[in-house]
Amino acid sequence: MLLASVAARASQPAAPASRAYGTIRGTVYDSLSHAVIAGAVVELESPARVVQTDRRGAFTIDRVPIGAHRLTFSAPALDSIGLFGFARNLDVREGDQRVALATPSFQTLYRSVCAPAEVATKDSAIVFGTVYDARTRRPAPGVSVQFSWYAMDASSGPQLLRVMRQATTDSVGNYGRCGLPDDLALQSQAASATSASGSIATVIGEARVLRRDLYVSDEFLVDSATGATRSNGSGMIRGTVRDEKGGPLVNALVVLLASDRTARTDSLGVYRFTGVPLGTQELSVRQVGRGALYRMIDVTGEAPLEESFTLPQSTVLATVNVRGVRRLGSDQAEYLARQRHGFGRYVNQAEIAKRPDMAAALQQIAGLNVRRGSGGLVVDNRRYGCQPLIVLDGFPESGGGGSSTIPRAGAATMPSGPSLTLDALNPRDVLAIEYYAGVAGMPLKYSFGDAPRCGMLLVWTVFSRW
Repeated sequence: MLLASVAARASQPAAPASRAYGTIRGTVYDSLSHAVIAGAVVELESPARVVQTDRRGAFTIDRVPIGAHRLTFSAPALDSIGLFGFARNLDVREGDQRVALATPSFQTLYRSVCAPAEVATKDSAIVFGTVYDARTRRPAPGVSVQFSWYAMDASSGPQLLRVMRQATTDSVGNYGRCGLPDDLALQSQAASATSASGSIATVIGEARVLRRDLYVSDEFLVDSATGATRSNGSGMIRGTVRDEKGGPLVNALVVLLASDRTARTDSLGVYRFTGVPLGTQELSVRQVGRGALYRMIDVTGEAPLEESFTLPQSTVLATVNVRGVRRLGSDQAEYLARQRHGFGRYVNQAEIAKRPDMAAALQQIAGLNVRRGSGGLVVDNRRYGCQPLIVLDGFPESGGGGSSTIPRAGAATMPSGPSLTLDALNPRDVLAIEYYAGVAGMPLKYSFGDAPRCGMLLVWTVFSRW
């Protein structure tokens, strides 16, 4: 009986040894902003486990088998600047194990991306990315990506300089450019002999690193005969403009900046563009009293692009495009250059802010008749008795009841009529005014047609690229 019992126990399989586990406790850091990352996704590859960091950037993964493991992490804030897929290998032991997960520092990124001779200064930044063909979505090698901005040079008397930097895509369409300013809007564009993108404004920001992919096509090439960008394309854009409560905004102005085309939203807040050049470009939406929003878009040949906007009553402004007196936004730089030549009449922000309304601000400009009509301000060229072309932040106002804000060639003389736009402006939001009674010195790029025979009035607000 005893032998039988021993034999029975011997025939049973041995109980498995208990498996050892450890616990991983850690914190995720963003080395670029020197802060913890709340809401980061931390993933243990095997066995598959996913957790999210709390508001202090902390996370815990328990019951991890001892041995070699791999942790990866990502976060929306990092994804937005093109940094993702960070990983770390670690050997898990029994008990608690603490680990710090961090993105590479800016100096580490700079050394890996930039030329050895380049030294990172306190405002140096990096833009990198891939350029694609907008039709095929394949990488585009040999494309030049240019960045430009304005700087003030005081070495030989104050003067404005346009600074330019460029990079060229490699065999798989990748590019990178170091040494760019991080705190202002850079005008950037990709172009080759056979294709181009539109010009867009790029703000790198405090992270000092930004991924910016671009799409190019032959529909953005400059016409050699006229010197203008070809305006006919095969793309389509549609969308809606709504207020912060979700209601449609009627008659909001939507502008394709690269091709100087406009559309107005209908009674449902819907707008539509057809024949749009394929490629990366900039779309703007604005309405008096609500300011403006700008957005970079990629128009490809796959399907109509859907782009909808929410334009709140008080629009949040983008990063101010000025640092001290050294660097200026494009609108302010060009304004100062015209003021230096002295062909027009100019009113600065300090003078405008002293006036109770726009009528009083405009009445101090010699050569203008300003009066209040039943529908708003009426502004006339005193010499010719007709209304000058009114340009707000670089966009001409509509005239004669037309639906477009861009005057057609041959119709540059605008009838006198009330300006709802000027009447609605608060002087505290106006940075500068310039007026040209005649063609001399007039910035004709804002007329989009024949020179306005009744002059041009330009008003720059806090929503411009100042």
